[in-house]
Amino acid sequence: MATTADLQTIMAARLADPANKKCSDCGGANPTWASASFGSFICLDCAGKHRALGVHVSFVRSTHMDSWKQHELDAMKKGGNSKLAKYLRQNGVSADTPIEAKYKSVAAQRYKEKLRAEVDSATVLAASLCRAGPT
Repeated sequence: MATTADLQTIMAARLADPANKKCSDCGGANPTWASASFGSFICLDCAGKHRALGVHVSFVRSTHMDSWKQHELDAMKKGGNSKLAKYLRQNGVSADTPIEAKYKSVAAQRYKEKLRAEVDSATVLAASLCRAGPT
């Protein structure tokens, strides 16, 4: 079960981008699932399709029922449906590309790696600031 703090983090990420109020893949309203791998919000039907791709492609979480690790929450904060869609569009993957082809594309895998690097660098920076203490 997601903790109250997890839900607050997820909802803050969702509210930060109006595109997050629709499924990243089909456009369905009020998605209650997310791909932590891509930092995107998706509906239940599309979550099933993501799960069929395997966790090595898209790691799916319920925004209400699952527990979340900090790096997954950070990916949701740094990602978002608009950011993903823009990157894919700029790299030749159209919005109407079938889910399997979309997320197994080279562009999607590069985006996932880029998002992971952003999350990792923010984590390293935060850790170094904590060790340095107040100035």
